[in-house]
Amino acid sequence: MMYLIAGNGNANKKEVLLTLESLHEDETAFLFVEEETPSLTMLAICEWVTKNAVWHEAVVTGENDSFYNSADEVYTAKRPLDRALKVAPARCQPGEKWALLILSDNIDEDEQVLYAISRAIEAGAPVYDLGGQMTQITLEEEEEEEAFPLLEMPTADDFVLPQAAPEKDEEEIKLTFSDLKDLTVAELKSIASSREVYPRDLRSKESIIAAILEIPEDVAPSLALLAEEEEEAPKLQEAAEKAKVEKRIDNGLDVFYLVTIRADGSAAMRQLSAEQAASL
Repeated sequence: MMYLIAGNGNANKKEVLLTLESLHEDETAFLFVEEETPSLTMLAICEWVTKNAVWHEAVVTGENDSFYNSADEVYTAKRPLDRALKVAPARCQPGEKWALLILSDNIDEDEQVLYAISRAIEAGAPVYDLGGQMTQITLEEEEEEEAFPLLEMPTADDFVLPQAAPEKDEEEIKLTFSDLKDLTVAELKSIASSREVYPRDLRSKESIIAAILEIPEDVAPSLALLAEEEEEAPKLQEAAEKAKVEKRIDNGLDVFYLVTIRADGSAAMRQLSAEQAASL
């Protein structure tokens, strides 16, 4: 289970650490978003994960030399929170969900925290107040508009000149299995990070290569088989093309799945975030 901790507030440190201990299991991981000046409670959490060898990851700007840079996995981004909201669901195992833990002194007035909450709920992830006894947080529904709202006269600010569309980034170089098979795990992780893809297992060459080649891991064979016959790579690409995104409604929320049709006709499903589904 991946827990993304967002916010930089203060709370009862003893209660917060007891809560994190109750959440911690063998497969649990915590994801931090770099704060330039961590609060006392955040420092206590950082000390706890380090002292207890709890697997933790962090998204940093790369501009500061802080605790976050010594995490088990470190990602660099200009907007760490946006990157963390992509990393959290991507690092979940099949069938797993991620959750957002909020640490804020005033949630209602913390714009960055409110942004994280709305993105997480939109992706179907539960949100809890880490400093408030793990109370689940939901977004209040907007009040219904008046049946006949009063018309307002337009102002100069209402008229915006159209802007030129931003130039597209240069197309990424298409990589093949042959390009990747002899690289080290560290080199593969660097390529994955530059392409903003997030393997399920950062210590497995199979997982990282499958993510870079955009091959669903449930149809990717072992590296040993691929090494014996490199022609398997095009076949795997063809298998990936047979995957499709399916949307279902669960408790009133849109839930997306990647449905892959295997060569034998059977199907496999993997849950996706809304952003992952939109990119496919």
